[in-house]
Amino acid sequence: MWEGAVKSRIQLALGAAVCIAIVILGMLVWIDRMTPVTIAISASPQQEIQVDVRGAVASPGVVTVLSGARLQHVADAAGGFLTDADMSKLNLAGRVGDGEVVVIPSINDVAESPVTPAAGSGLVDINTATEAELLELPGIGEVLSGRIVAYREEHGPFSSVDDLQLVEGISPRMVDDLRPMITVSSGG
Repeated sequence: MWEGAVKSRIQLALGAAVCIAIVILGMLVWIDRMTPVTIAISASPQQEIQVDVRGAVASPGVVTVLSGARLQHVADAAGGFLTDADMSKLNLAGRVGDGEVVVIPSINDVAESPVTPAAGSGLVDINTATEAELLELPGIGEVLSGRIVAYREEHGPFSSVDDLQLVEGISPRMVDDLRPMITVSSGG
């Protein structure tokens, strides 16, 4: 009998120890869930891009800015605007892309366009123009001319001048600025 009583007490003590351990573990889990979890998100480093800045800026030339830069950042990197810069024709919040040419107009500029006209029309046909011909349009650099041709090859001819804004990097404002210089062929 003595042996049975000792055995019962040992079993009782072991059972109590297991219960206590379960309660402690449960509390630890509960406390752990109550503790806020901090997740560190590190921003991916931005790539640098190069933009060719011309016209009414203090230091024209190729500048290096972070991807996603806006026209204001590019102008600042080129030493800032000259006093004769025609700010009315600029979208300072517009984003620029790698390899683009940005021309800052001057109020003293003659209102002539350096555009090579399409045969007979006086306008550049965005449905038939080569990349080299598109480069003659103000504000269109190698990157944008390549995107225009690639878009045209992938989606077919443009049906209107306004469709040009479907090309990545071309804003509605840019289309409005180019409108007097471009056209789409009737087959587009």
